[in-house]
This record gives sequence, C-alpha cells and structure tokens, in this order.
Amino acid sequence: MTTQTIYRVLCDAPHCSATTVAEKLTEIGDGWVRVSSTAHLADWRPGRVPAARGRTREDRRTVFDVDAGGFSIHLCQEHPDVFDGHRPTSEGTTADRNGNRYVTVRCSCEWGGARVMHGTLIRNGPGPNRIPERAWWLHLPADLQWYADRERAAVSA
Repeated sequence: MTTQTIYRVLCDAPHCSATTVAEKLTEIGDGWVRVSSTAHLADWRPGRVPAARGRTREDRRTVFDVDAGGFSIHLCQEHPDVFDGHRPTSEGTTADRNGNRYVTVRCSCEWGGARVMHGTLIRNGPGPNRIPERAWWLHLPADLQWYADRERAAVSA
C-alpha cells in the first residue's frame, strides 16, 4: 500500500473560509502566506554568542532546541497582512535537569511576551492546545483569536 500526506490549509484571517490543499506545509500555494514564529531564526546556527563585558560564551542549544515551540498561521491571498500588527516570535531553550523545555514567546506589538513550557494542553476549552501558541493567542484582540476556535464553532452551529 502506498500513502501520501495531504494537508487542507485553512486561512487564519477572521471569518475567512478560504482553503487550499498542499503536500508540504512550507509550500502552501500561490498567494498564500505562512507566518512562522521561528522565521527570525532562519539563519541561526550553534556557536559562540555575545556575553557580558565584550566576552562570548558557547550557545549549547541545537537547531531542535531553538525551534521548539514554533508555530505557524496561514493566510490566503485576500488577507496576507491581517496579522502584520501581531507577528509572533518564539525561541526555545535546552531542556533543564527535569527534562522541561521552555519557550520565549513574543509579538511584534507592544505585548511584553511570556516564557512558557513547551508542551500541549489536554483539554476541551477555547484556544490553541499547544502552550507557546496559546500564550501568543491569549494576548490577541478578540477578532484575531477567531481562527483557533473555528472548528468548534462549526460543530456547535
């Protein structure tokens, strides 16, 4: 048997019902925009980083560590700039002694950000289940929060 993964990508703009089909989430089609919380880390590489008083220190994180907690939103050609005032950024850390990994989540607006555990909530309430995305989502204006609950709204209607 041969299988192939195909993604149905939904536009995350408020109350937009546009969809597209993609074989890879990084290649979603003409006119569509993928806003990644880890886009600012595209050129990041392990190595030495600046420290106090002009010194440098070894950055022990791997690419896996830094990308931990990353998430994306997708926008159709009609709404490419809906989240321009609220572009998410996230950056993970190495695991601590207990195996916990933390993610710093920020936004392009004036929101101060949060340091949260990398993980998934097991619950049935509103909002994203992944903790880093949920931290960013909670600070959004109500009209931009819509995307996370659209499936629940469709089921309850």
